[in-house]
Amino acid sequence: MAGGNKRNSTATNGTSTTEPHRRRARVLIGTTVDDCTIPIAVNDDARPVFIDGPHFSFNIVVRVRNFDGHTPEGDATEPIANGEYWGAVDKARNYSIQVQGRFKRDHTGDDILYGNFFERAVYHPPLISIPLKLATFIDPTFTHDLLSDRPWAYSPAVSSSSVLCVREPPAGAKPAGTSGNCPSELFGEWEWKDGRSLDEDHALLYKGLGKELMPKPGHDQEDSVDHRRKHVKNKTVRSAITWSKDLEYNFEFYAPFLNLNRMELNMAGITVGLERYLNNQPFYFGMKCNSLDTTLFCVKFEMV
Repeated sequence: MAGGNKRNSTATNGTSTTEPHRRRARVLIGTTVDDCTIPIAVNDDARPVFIDGPHFSFNIVVRVRNFDGHTPEGDATEPIANGEYWGAVDKARNYSIQVQGRFKRDHTGDDILYGNFFERAVYHPPLISIPLKLATFIDPTFTHDLLSDRPWAYSPAVSSSSVLCVREPPAGAKPAGTSGNCPSELFGEWEWKDGRSLDEDHALLYKGLGKELMPKPGHDQEDSVDHRRKHVKNKTVRSAITWSKDLEYNFEFYAPFLNLNRMELNMAGITVGLERYLNNQPFYFGMKCNSLDTTLFCVKFEMV
């Protein structure tokens, strides 16, 4: 938590005063915890960061509402408080992690997970049961172990994605399994800038499924997030789905109850500061491959 670090300043009457150091959010990205050291400019939709990882190549942007934390350039530049994205989306949304990626080999639907994890034990803040129950209600595949020495909370990415868009790579794109790629060779031009947000389009997710595993028409629109989540809560369906190296996957993950600019939990009109419960460690979001026992990307939020 904020310690005794202070900086000197001069009051209007000429006397010297001190101001307590206010810890601010810093966001770093990487493929694993060990290399999660790349600073990213929050809310800079026009400049995604590209990483050509050993198992997954991806563009990523991170957005945080009312962001006033650190920038990659340090104090030399002001943070982007709110980009155009925030004027076009649900006001209850507090952060967004958007990833455009291609897998370097095929995986089953159950093999790729998304969620949160920690390197050390954490303490449980008040009201933690509320967001956990809400997460399970929204996504019945959600599981967690927050009592372990290395706590985690995951669900299959096919279900947990707030938005999922699956499409063919652009004409002439390089195969995903090659190394030394640049983003334009895999994805073409980055599209989600100037206020444009990602739309759900998961039809190709079911490519190759037998008729008996295809979604049945229902009251929900077949291309809706709710329809996808209802269909893939069936483990047989998830296991039959393939995350294909020949397709491009666009994910967006967000939630209303986490204020990552202040590291706070906001539920039922009550705000709880999380730093004291995190055991002085960062808050990680990431995608994990079960069969490889490794993360494919991770996003590190820390207060410094």
